[in-house]
Amino acid sequence: MEPLYQKVEIDESASFLMKDTFNPLFHFHPEYELILFREGSGRGIIGDKTTVYEDCSFFMLGPNLPHCFTSDHNDENKAYVVQLNGDILDKIVSNIPETKSIHILLEKAKYGLKFHDQIGLKNHDKFKQMFELKPFERLITILSILNELSKTSNLELLTSPGSQPKINLKEYQRINTIYQFVFENFKHQIKLAEVADLLSMTEIAFCRYFKKITRRTFITYLNEYRIGHACKLLSTTDKSISEIAFDSGYESIANFNKQFRKYTGVNPRKYQGKF
Repeated sequence: MEPLYQKVEIDESASFLMKDTFNPLFHFHPEYELILFREGSGRGIIGDKTTVYEDCSFFMLGPNLPHCFTSDHNDENKAYVVQLNGDILDKIVSNIPETKSIHILLEKAKYGLKFHDQIGLKNHDKFKQMFELKPFERLITILSILNELSKTSNLELLTSPGSQPKINLKEYQRINTIYQFVFENFKHQIKLAEVADLLSMTEIAFCRYFKKITRRTFITYLNEYRIGHACKLLSTTDKSISEIAFDSGYESIANFNKQFRKYTGVNPRKYQGKF
């Protein structure tokens, strides 16, 4: 099974991303990842190994380590997820003597780590509270958690050095060109031809290539990105739905409503009502 490359959208003003959802597909990304399951149980694939998870299962995964988690009962899994910029984190812990133990932890994380359930239970409230903290306080809390994890022996190494998958970094660097273009231009009309030109491909060749790498069509990805942006505006601003539709790249309110319902299961007004 070939892993899917995931572009993690960490804001330029931050070194990490926090969320309470996770990608269920077999995927990889250059960021370190902490996953603490709040609810659900099932099996996970880390590299070429399998593991199990349940409430309070706690994992730490290193850069470009393919992984996925699948429920045994088709239930909705709930987890706290923190994705950290690997370049920034490595520079911090490798240059400060007091963080030497965290540096060792990061080396171990390259093979995937599973911590015993009591570690997850102990850190559950810290993850929950981080969503209410300011960015700097979040960072201090994350470093504190990493420091605590670096001191525990209650962990399991999930893969071995010989099992590390070979990731074609050149391919996801190419696809990043497309992701960056969408990031900069999604509010405007995007023609398939201009996107294909970025990789010096014909439209047909580009469509095949994009779907092979991402497991979705480019149009699907574009709509997912636009709807994700709309969800953020609906939950954090007082803008009208028509303003949000146009700000998300949709020229027609009817099409916006149609796509929003398709990707979220509810209409924009109902989604906005939750907040």
